[in-house]
Amino acid sequence: VLPLERLLENHAGSTVAPQAAFTLGKIELDALGRPGRAVVAFERAIALGVPVALKEDAFARRVEAYAKSNDAARARSSRLAYEQTFPNGRYAESVRKLAP
Repeated sequence: VLPLERLLENHAGSTVAPQAAFTLGKIELDALGRPGRAVVAFERAIALGVPVALKEDAFARRVEAYAKSNDAARARSSRLAYEQTFPNGRYAESVRKLAP
């Protein structure tokens, strides 16, 4: 976590920053069980322009992180953003279950 946070702090404009933020979000959510911190990382990855290969995953994982943070309103708005960006997305069913 610390190396990723340092990279984001010191090199936010680098080409690897969006991927670092995405990776940080996955670690925070999956390994450390800190959905609130994962939300921040996924939001940052999206804002920094996560690569196309990770974009749908970032949007879906953001919904999951908000849902696990018990922030139903933001989970729903993130689900709507996911559905607008990926109308036939591969995670459509899961995000609907996470944020009905």
